[in-house]
Amino acid sequence: KRNREKKKEYSQIELISLINRMNSTNIINVQVWLKCLRRKPKKYVVKEGHVSPFDNLFKHYAKEAGIDWTLVAAVSYVESRFRPEIVSKSGASGLMQLMPRTAANYGCRDSMLLDPEENIKAGTALLADIERRLRKKNIEHDLVYFTLAGFHAGLGHIYDAITMSDSLGYNPTLWHDNVEVCLQLKADPEYYNLPFVRLGRFNGKVTSAYIKEVLDYQVAFKKASGDVKM
Repeated sequence: KRNREKKKEYSQIELISLINRMNSTNIINVQVWLKCLRRKPKKYVVKEGHVSPFDNLFKHYAKEAGIDWTLVAAVSYVESRFRPEIVSKSGASGLMQLMPRTAANYGCRDSMLLDPEENIKAGTALLADIERRLRKKNIEHDLVYFTLAGFHAGLGHIYDAITMSDSLGYNPTLWHDNVEVCLQLKADPEYYNLPFVRLGRFNGKVTSAYIKEVLDYQVAFKKASGDVKM
């Protein structure tokens, strides 16, 4: 997906410049998006026993996708700190920090990116799609680690690490001490210049830290919500 970066809110001039740099054909109505961003952030109330104002949305779309809702909530918190108005320098937007082109693939148009429900719906669908694609690679045992890695880094880099694992004698279906190692090796030119590595250099340590942060928050959210069954 992309490495962690500082989020900010943009002025109209800054956002137009950002959109021009992104050169995205999916942003077809700039004025609608600007109107969304000019709104004052809505104040949300966190009810007792909830981890966020969006728990019902996380639960609804996670159930549809067959994913643990606390995992979706944890991804959202790490991505945006539950701030639906956040836009990153690269254009990743909303609670799940989705790029416009990616969001559009799951029915979330550019004018919907800052809508909490539409963003959660698309982000959850993306997580489920990543799971489905990884299962085709016979990933089962460490599926949650691979899925979070794919959400953060993009599946292309994870596929590179899987291929590298197979070529270098690691187990391409296991995350710890295997594919995770190879993802981190993609920061080394000796490895990212190998002919079978398609996407080149990547800082896999950032993705490893991201996965740990998400899973730590998932545990905390399970306890806070009373959903302690792991």
